[in-house]
Amino acid sequence: MTYDDEINALVGKNAGQIAMTLDLPYIHPYGSVIDGAIAVQESLRSTWIFAGMDSENNTVWISPDQVWVSHVDSDGDIKQRKL
Repeated sequence: MTYDDEINALVGKNAGQIAMTLDLPYIHPYGSVIDGAIAVQESLRSTWIFAGMDSENNTVWISPDQVWVSHVDSDGDIKQRKL
């Protein structure tokens, strides 16, 4: 399995699943996705869906109503905008 396959396998899962229930190993490539999921969950968006990684290796999350997108950087900072 390649890096892209491992990341793509998480697409469609919500932040709560990734942070709390999937029991993913904290190793590459999962570490950055887990950190992003924790940041999203702590911002009270645990139902937001993982959409992948952007060109700057930020995790990308979509609101359940598909109106908002958030990018979470490696520091856990969230930038949100309307789709």
